[in-house]
Amino acid sequence: MCAPLKAASMRKSMSRLGCCIDNVPMESFFRTLSVALVHRTGFETCDQARRQAFADIETCCNRQSAHSAIGYTTPEQAERKSA
Repeated sequence: MCAPLKAASMRKSMSRLGCCIDNVPMESFFRTLSVALVHRTGFETCDQARRQAFADIETCCNRQSAHSAIGYTTPEQAERKSA
């Protein structure tokens, strides 16, 4: 097992090579992020891109976008409910 994963008590995907079915939600998220942010914006540095991605995720994905998996609420609302 990969040492960083083991240290975090995580295990890697069990699907066979080239089969991302268990990673579909993340694949979809990164595609959306890529299309909406990366391909529309010219970044001069990786740090600039990283900061902008964080800001977009925090302001749009976590605070505005409702998700069906959590009862059509935002992640922020779902987190507040569970606290």
